[in-house]
Amino acid sequence: MCQDSEGGSSSQLKSMSILPLYACFMENPAKILKAGRETAVDYDQTAALGTTAFEKPGLVLSGDHLKWFYEKSFSRGATVISLTEDGRKVGQIAMVNQLVMIDGKEEDASQLVDLFIDKSHRGKRALTMLYGEVEKQFSAQKIRFGFGMPNAKAVRVNEHFFQLKPYLALDVRMGVTLPLTARQAGTSFKFAAELKNEVIALGDRFATPANENGLKWNGAMLFNRLSAAKFEYALHATDNLLLVSSPRETRGVKYTLLCGFLRNPAAKVTKRDIRSVTRSACGIWSRPMFIYAGHYAALPAMPGFHLPKRIHHSPMLLQVRDFFPERGKFSMDRFQLMDFDFA
Repeated sequence: MCQDSEGGSSSQLKSMSILPLYACFMENPAKILKAGRETAVDYDQTAALGTTAFEKPGLVLSGDHLKWFYEKSFSRGATVISLTEDGRKVGQIAMVNQLVMIDGKEEDASQLVDLFIDKSHRGKRALTMLYGEVEKQFSAQKIRFGFGMPNAKAVRVNEHFFQLKPYLALDVRMGVTLPLTARQAGTSFKFAAELKNEVIALGDRFATPANENGLKWNGAMLFNRLSAAKFEYALHATDNLLLVSSPRETRGVKYTLLCGFLRNPAAKVTKRDIRSVTRSACGIWSRPMFIYAGHYAALPAMPGFHLPKRIHHSPMLLQVRDFFPERGKFSMDRFQLMDFDFA
């Protein structure tokens, strides 16, 4: 089985990819396998192994990108669970750690990504070992929430091996902004590492308030999230609303990806704010068509129009497992593309 979270380039709306499900349950009892936490990740080796295991035309994983994604993207590092045979890595699953605000309290969460096993070692036994070790790590690290964003085939696998349950289907939307010269947001610029102070200052203005349930963001965390060399980003803001955008292309069609909105805790977001930052995003990339996928209860309206599920490339389904249900029921006010690896 393979789940790809390299994410978001030529195969947009696919946050994970797996080989046919039957391949996951092939048995080879002669193999002596071990699963455990990887203390020193060889990212080039991992990228090469993942590229071979995915067998996806045109996909070449980057060691540098994996290192950024695991160690820096969500500011809390990652735990890599490796499957080995005689010390040789033959598969893995990664836990990318995140921080979530729930009812005014910070809670630890971890998102399962990059599950892949080479062809000669696939089977139910290997999956059971990997997910079993993941469960041990959640317990040892006292992580409350497990997240997954699988494709259609991986939904059942995540549920069977790790009890991840469907929680939220993201609303996938598309629209066009014309003309590009229309009124735009007061702040709009392309992300660059040299603008670190400006990005952090802007992000702090839209830091996640205590009364909003969702992944926690502030200026420093936002800067880290946008520091991937693989993608370009831009930020657009009114007094009330911040938008992160990125230029993307799918099957030869160029568009502006609306990665996520963040609101000013002291202000009320209006429809005009949404139009303004969306126009700025499409204008800065000279791509009038935009795509957004997410859920944000604080927005008075969602950008664009709803795309029916039958034409989605992925279910865009957030799966969740709560390891401490005794802490009470929870809800998520916000979950968007920038909250996982797609954007």
